[in-house]
Amino acid sequence: MCIRDRYMGIHKEFISSGKIDNQISCHCGVEAFKDLHTSEDFLKGDKDINILVMFDHEEIGSKSMQGALSTFLATVSERIFKRAADSADGEELLNAALRRSFILSADLAHAINPNYASYHQEAHPVHLHKGVVIKTNYNISYATDTASSVILKELAERLKVPLQEFVVKCDSLCGTTVGPLLNTNTCIKTIDIGIGQLAMHSIRETCATTDILYYYRLLKGFYQEYAKVDKTFLGM
Repeated sequence: MCIRDRYMGIHKEFISSGKIDNQISCHCGVEAFKDLHTSEDFLKGDKDINILVMFDHEEIGSKSMQGALSTFLATVSERIFKRAADSADGEELLNAALRRSFILSADLAHAINPNYASYHQEAHPVHLHKGVVIKTNYNISYATDTASSVILKELAERLKVPLQEFVVKCDSLCGTTVGPLLNTNTCIKTIDIGIGQLAMHSIRETCATTDILYYYRLLKGFYQEYAKVDKTFLGM
């Protein structure tokens, strides 16, 4: 039960609420997408197909028509691209475009709890107010790999957004996200990111207000700058 959602802290530097995971990602994504695509200057210079998708049923396996295991993203992307390309070589152009594309799988991360510090990888603690989190799991519970990580770090450096890294301990179980599902279904480069929070899945999940601002800036900057970063690394 969540009686009242509110700011906390002397300077109101924390938000405590139910369902922060994953409504914060949805909020930042929608605001970033809206702010860019209502800008005439951005629309005039943008030649890419930008997509924001929010899937249902992630916490229970994503096995639904509106979940990440469906063909929704792949089929809608194909329809949009082929209509825009309007070419006899549409299939080949689509495959090439997918290889140049990038997915940010955005879902919140576990910040370190001092009472349970042993559950975290010692060299990669996640703190509140310290920026956006790159999430890595070598059993592929997260989609992050070397290539996607390097690209995001370059993007964050250009945007002056601080990053942290969350690496799951090899002897620990780990939840997953829609990232590996989308990566498998589309063969698009994918990275799992989020911001740190305490008390995940409780009625009082807690995150930092500054991290939400960093999150918004990164998501907005992704739509603006990814093509330039991609060209720098891949020469495309």
